Amino acid sequence: RLKGMVYLDHTGTTHYAQSQLEAYMQDLQTNVYGNPHTRSASSRLTTDTIDQLRFRILQHFNTSVEHHSVIFTSGCTGALRLLADSFPWDDGSVFSYLEDNHTSVLGIREVAAKEGAKIVCVTEEEVVSFSNEDG
Repeated sequence: RLKGMVYLDHTGTTHYAQSQLEAYMQDLQTNVYGNPHTRSASSRLTTDTIDQLRFRILQHFNTSVEHHSVIFTSGCTGALRLLADSFPWDDGSVFSYLEDNHTSVLGIREVAAKEGAKIVCVTEEEVVSFSNEDG
């Protein structure tokens, strides 16, 4: 697929291995996935697959559903928006962010400020300096 091409934009997405494509195609050719919000065999398969994936993610981070939830979003922007909108901001909150950051992170500023949080922009040098002070 990438003959004669060098792909370096792994920040937004990275390319998948041939083995991943083959496994995915085999899964789609073998199973029928349905809307997880309806009642049918294909819907149950979708729900079970999502639940298994959530469990594997929690297991990877050595935690459980009693302590954390895994929420799937459409991407970084959706995840950060969900975080910003659900965080219990108040006038004692501080939202700190790196000067050089993803635009979706910068969007959190508006939500936090509206709820009374203090907004602090820091540089990488300030973060390194602060972390060195902690020993």
